[in-house]
Amino acid sequence: MGRRSMLEMETLLARHLTSALDSLDAAGCRALEILLQQTDNDLLDWIAGVAPIPPEVDAGLIQRLRGGR
Repeated sequence: MGRRSMLEMETLLARHLTSALDSLDAAGCRALEILLQQTDNDLLDWIAGVAPIPPEVDAGLIQRLRGGR
């Protein structure tokens, strides 16, 4: 994974990837790829629940990241 601009997001994503990467299927890999293309500020807003999750982003993946906080 490339460096992100916020240490908080890098830490959260790294923790999730470490535990989930081996179990991702093709759809999960694509969802993760889309997620990693988003800005840190957007990701934090979706994880915090202060902004709606757009339809192109897997809401279930955001939910799993919320549980990892």
